[in-house]
Amino acid sequence: MGSLRLDMSVSANDNRSRRSLDLPPGSKVLAWVVVVISVSVFVLLAVAAPTRASTALPKWNAGDYWSYDLTANAAPYGSSSGSWRMDVVGTESLTIGGSMFNAYHVKDNVSMTVTYGSSTATITVKGDSWYRTSDLAEAKQVVAFNFGGASSTTTTTNIPPPSYQWPLSAGASWSQSYEIKTFLDYGSLTATTFANVTKTVTVEADTSITVPAGTFTVNRVTESGGGNTTTSSWSEKAGNTVARESTSPSALGPESMKLKSYSYGTGTGTVGGLLLGLDSTTLAILIVVAAAVIAVAAVGMRRRSRRKQQVPPPPTMGHDMPPASSSQGPGEIPPPKP
Repeated sequence: MGSLRLDMSVSANDNRSRRSLDLPPGSKVLAWVVVVISVSVFVLLAVAAPTRASTALPKWNAGDYWSYDLTANAAPYGSSSGSWRMDVVGTESLTIGGSMFNAYHVKDNVSMTVTYGSSTATITVKGDSWYRTSDLAEAKQVVAFNFGGASSTTTTTNIPPPSYQWPLSAGASWSQSYEIKTFLDYGSLTATTFANVTKTVTVEADTSITVPAGTFTVNRVTESGGGNTTTSSWSEKAGNTVARESTSPSALGPESMKLKSYSYGTGTGTVGGLLLGLDSTTLAILIVVAAAVIAVAAVGMRRRSRRKQQVPPPPTMGHDMPPASSSQGPGEIPPPKP
């Protein structure tokens, strides 16, 4: 976040400056109210919409979702296209490699149409994924695969989950080393495999990208290792990647996905996120307007109170009349003084 500095100075030798500040009491209060409100505008907007130098760690909640368009070319199965939707259903405790941590539970729904020569087939994949809440590292995935009347379940566990370093800042880099354990359950056939993976992760500077869901400011994160390269465009606004491209030795062309729709909210109670469904800039404006209304009303009440104090009380009956003598009868007017 960029720093905000306010410099104010008054010269003690400048009589004209001093005279310009010599305002009536009510005007002084109103002037200070204007100054305070103006400073509040800049402070609130600086907090609500800071200059982005990095991407902060997203905070997912149940009900958040992201839907992507997918395209892939994989030898020897031809080309494929379809969609992938991930829905956050909650947070759960997970234990992997002897370590316990909290993870977001996500429901995956993938539908792909595969074209091979003149033939096409539709594949539906449903699964569950778990992402560590502290860094969104993918920890575990269970996928149910249906094709041609056959079904299978594959469980993939990353030991330990490959970490991400947040916030994502331009120029940052780190390495990931982990083991992928895959368990295949294909009816009467089961198998377990292990693979060791080492990757290098680098973060690029902010850039703008346009996808079906809109235009986003993103940090591109590239993971490379073993001949595979994946570049993900992370958006703080979307709370996830808005685009991803992967290349591998087995692919005829890049595999890609682009965000087409999403629903994401960073929660309540913080400026810079969402509060009662209002974006942070609108919230800042409402706060300032409310402060202005309260301040002006306070000044008006103060002025009315001062005017009431300055109005003399009505004269008391007989206050300026001389006291009546004991010989004066009721209703008689006293004689004039000599």
